[in-house]
Amino acid sequence: MDRDALAEILRALSAKTKFSMTEICEIARTIAQTKYDPLPPDAWDEVFVELRRVCMFDDDDFCTLVDPVPLPNAQIDLFLAWHEYLCDHREVEYAFRRKLSIDQLLLIARNIRHWCRFWSVRCPDTKARTVFKAKLSELESAAALNCGKAERLLRKRDATPGDKATSVGV
Repeated sequence: MDRDALAEILRALSAKTKFSMTEICEIARTIAQTKYDPLPPDAWDEVFVELRRVCMFDDDDFCTLVDPVPLPNAQIDLFLAWHEYLCDHREVEYAFRRKLSIDQLLLIARNIRHWCRFWSVRCPDTKARTVFKAKLSELESAAALNCGKAERLLRKRDATPGDKATSVGV
């Protein structure tokens, strides 16, 4: 079937159902996704509307990360999510070629951990999902260890836990 034939079928279906062609495509994608998404549709939460990207560097508008990463139960196109994950992976590789601030490192760490959290539940490949789960566990342990170290260092400086300085956002 070529593009013109598909467009004609979509126009006819749109006229019959009163749904836009975009809505019909989204419905078809959602139905198709239920075949390979490990999370059943009744466990999906609200539609994740926008994958917003934030700049990592003031002087580089092209080095961006998705923030926030969708929650594992978000209703989202898994192909789009995978594409954004791969883009973030390339951006992180690029960023590591530069000198990074603590805030940039925390943004990267949070992004990686949240993508692992997402794919540990939603990755269609069972083996890959297991790898993401293991990596998530490792990253969460490291984050807890680092937060503990940071709190001890702040206490040594007479800062109290809960101060603005201790909320690292990891």
